[in-house]
Amino acid sequence: MVIFYTSVEGIEPAVFCYPYIVVNPWCFYEAVRYIEICRDRVKSILVDTGVDKLFKQLNVRDYPEWYIARYVQMVRTMVARYGNRIEIIYTIPDIPVDYEGRENLYPWNVQRTVEYIEMFRSRYIDYLRPAKPMPVVQGKKDDIMSVLDTYRRYEHLYNEFEIIGLGPTCHTKKWSALAQMILIFDRNVSRPFHSFGAHLKAIERVLKWRLRYFRSFDSSAYFWINEGGRWRKTNGRKERTPALIQYIERLRKLGIEVE
Repeated sequence: MVIFYTSVEGIEPAVFCYPYIVVNPWCFYEAVRYIEICRDRVKSILVDTGVDKLFKQLNVRDYPEWYIARYVQMVRTMVARYGNRIEIIYTIPDIPVDYEGRENLYPWNVQRTVEYIEMFRSRYIDYLRPAKPMPVVQGKKDDIMSVLDTYRRYEHLYNEFEIIGLGPTCHTKKWSALAQMILIFDRNVSRPFHSFGAHLKAIERVLKWRLRYFRSFDSSAYFWINEGGRWRKTNGRKERTPALIQYIERLRKLGIEVE
């Protein structure tokens, strides 16, 4: 069964406790507060590097050294607090190029992502146990062959990990192409994988097929609502909490793991 993860920014824990949580450096303290209140319900925590704000909003080329240090310490804090009773999976830093204006960073982004995998393997994996490291397979936006090329060239490296991530799946409106990317990746890998930010339209298509290794995806699509043809971000806990509950009901009908 495919698992759904999400951020709990703006979600009221007194109203709704969700078991599969995404945590990143930008919402760390709010997430910890949520986990503390919902601690008996939380099953798994996916720690993410927060690439959307870092590479899309702040438009930096690579992770600053201080950011990597902060990220490692954040994972370590999560392990110290919850590692003995909650599954923790953390993303090894990767370099996406599916944001506008970053397309020309391919194939440098692949090589840099591999360098981060090797760095974490040598410096941090033992330090962060029992949390599970998740290296990301990067490539071009909407280009499955570039992703498969990365995986095949570094398969020996990815095979050292229990779970891997499919990177260029966040920022596309080509739902059919995204579904195809997930399905083809599923046919070619040899271990469970997570898809970042995959849209529900693509997931609905993927679930019609027999899957081997597609383990999970995350999304915060319900952060946005359409009013008269215009999209706006949900306004605080009063709107976002019921929006998540409605989204969860859609996922439940599809047989996605949400509890």
